[in-house]
Amino acid sequence: MRALTPLDTYLSKRGDDFYYACLKTPAAKAFPAKVIQALWEWVVQISEASKDPEIAQKKLAWCRQDIDSIYLGNPTHPITQALVPIVQACQIRQSQLAALIEASTLTLSTQLFETQASLNQHYQHLGGLRLTLLSQVLTPHLVHPAHPAQEKALHTLGIAQEIIRHLQFFKKHLMHQRLYLPLETFSDGEQGAYAFLSNPGPSPVITALFQHQAQLALDLFSAESHLETHIHPIIFNDLKLSRQMLGYLIKEQFPVLDQPPLLSPIRRLWAVV
Repeated sequence: MRALTPLDTYLSKRGDDFYYACLKTPAAKAFPAKVIQALWEWVVQISEASKDPEIAQKKLAWCRQDIDSIYLGNPTHPITQALVPIVQACQIRQSQLAALIEASTLTLSTQLFETQASLNQHYQHLGGLRLTLLSQVLTPHLVHPAHPAQEKALHTLGIAQEIIRHLQFFKKHLMHQRLYLPLETFSDGEQGAYAFLSNPGPSPVITALFQHQAQLALDLFSAESHLETHIHPIIFNDLKLSRQMLGYLIKEQFPVLDQPPLLSPIRRLWAVV
């Protein structure tokens, strides 16, 4: 057994959905995708899990500098060091990785989203970029400039995945006073949103808002179902696990104000191809 490296602590943990998504792909082929996923999780968690926005801003600024250093050949973090040959081989642009920092910075500065469109745009910048980068290292033909419709479809699927992720971990975001339900869906607008933030709890109104988000995710998945025959098995599995989580949330009527719901290991193992 080989010795663990600093990078290993950042790669997909045993039991994570992405661990299961990669399970049946040879390790060497899955490695670039695992590094992309590790980068995405590293940057996103700085903004979503931080208790101090000022410290998080400094961490993101350092991340941005180290991402820039990838293209100079001298990054210092284990993830960015692992990315050097990947960005060269897969032609990942510096602006793509910078966009992830910008989206995470927006997370820090935004407590509420006015409209579904603005929330979807944020999800696209997070989830859409994630799927695009994963496709770029696994199936580069899907994100070729000659096929813009396929990249747009990846963005759409990324929005659907982010809707599900933010429903699944709704309580965690509430603890940081962030509400991923658009103000326009509250009958009393901003007043109702702040009232819920100050005293969160289950209600028919909130359940209806969750149902609306879930239906939107279902519609987005349905709209781009044609892409499933073209994507890499890792991405196919990742999307399938997201859909299974969505089905669980709907069936159990959104138990997201308690502990984040998780699919059982056996269910996830059976889901992957």
